[in-house]
Amino acid sequence: MTKKESLVYAAMELFAENGFEKTSTANIAKRAQVSEALIFKHFTNKDGLLDAVLKQGYADVLKSNKNMLESKDPLSFVHRVIELPYVLYLKHPLFWKMQAQLQTHPKANHAQEHFVKPVKSILANSLRNLGYSNPDKESELILTVVDSVWKKLAVDDNFNIGAKDLIKYIQDKYTIEIKQENK
Repeated sequence: MTKKESLVYAAMELFAENGFEKTSTANIAKRAQVSEALIFKHFTNKDGLLDAVLKQGYADVLKSNKNMLESKDPLSFVHRVIELPYVLYLKHPLFWKMQAQLQTHPKANHAQEHFVKPVKSILANSLRNLGYSNPDKESELILTVVDSVWKKLAVDDNFNIGAKDLIKYIQDKYTIEIKQENK
């Protein structure tokens, strides 16, 4: 790992533990075992470092889940979106813990919205193809639940036990509703 990569990882750890405001550049440098001056050399300031952490974090998430949301079948797509928070959290727990800590930070919020935006329209189209009368609202509902699940996973270690059952319940709910609408 390069010194720059060490800084990004150390920042992610400390932002996850303490949040953005309570994390100093001195503590990040100490955790990364590098000079604090390297933060300013590579990232200009702590905000620039946060940009790099978010960019790297979402790049890793996208890379490791590249084909997860590819599906020609609308119901399969809906089911995959519903299980997305569980799968993403298991693969990248530190990143999602950091995101939960930073949920009120404008940069983290913007990055999260940018990540979800393409999913929202594809999800609405899938729900439309499944015959939902208000697919945009239904999409909003599913994404609100998805958002709640990953945040709960990030802050409550005990929730991991019941999360899989909850996700299965929600997936089953959408399967049953579709069968009833098509009768």
